[in-house]
Amino acid sequence: MRNLNSSLDTGENPSPSTNNSLTVITPTEKITSKSFNYVNLDLIDKELACPICFFPFYDPVVHSSCGNTFCRECVNSLSQCPICHEGDFSSEKVTVVKIIRNQLDKLAVFCPMCKNVVNRGELKNHQEKYCPLRDAYQQVEQMKRDLEKEFEEKKMKLEQEFQEKNQKLDREHSLYLEQAENELKQKEKELMKQF
Repeated sequence: MRNLNSSLDTGENPSPSTNNSLTVITPTEKITSKSFNYVNLDLIDKELACPICFFPFYDPVVHSSCGNTFCRECVNSLSQCPICHEGDFSSEKVTVVKIIRNQLDKLAVFCPMCKNVVNRGELKNHQEKYCPLRDAYQQVEQMKRDLEKEFEEKKMKLEQEFQEKNQKLDREHSLYLEQAENELKQKEKELMKQF
């Protein structure tokens, strides 16, 4: 089977540390097959892998002309099938049968919070109800949001101060130029009187 994850090319078994991000799948997040940290991509049947992204399908669709299956996200912007190059892809996508979806939901993935192994189809439920680090993660997320808000407020304040100082410098510069022009005119008048 073709390697589906470049980190597996070395023959190492993936561990929870292969994905160091602390991403949690939330209802507002755009989920793709790459959103998951699979336990071992080499053991996943290649028939369950998208020929475009090479990861297990997420929200799979079948092209009605050739029967090839893809992640919906991978073909959303395509007009034709990337394999058979036929048919208007946008109107000919068919949702995959339930048995394939069930197989995909049973794939083992690591919870990005606690690093426990759960079925892909149960990850969101695990994160919302059973993950031992859920509360701590939510606190960290709240702290992150608070820090981002504080950063934005400070950034806006600094930008405003910069703008005010810049305007003050512009006014001082204009006054200085005006004074210099007046002095120059005065000296010109004095020189003209001498001749």
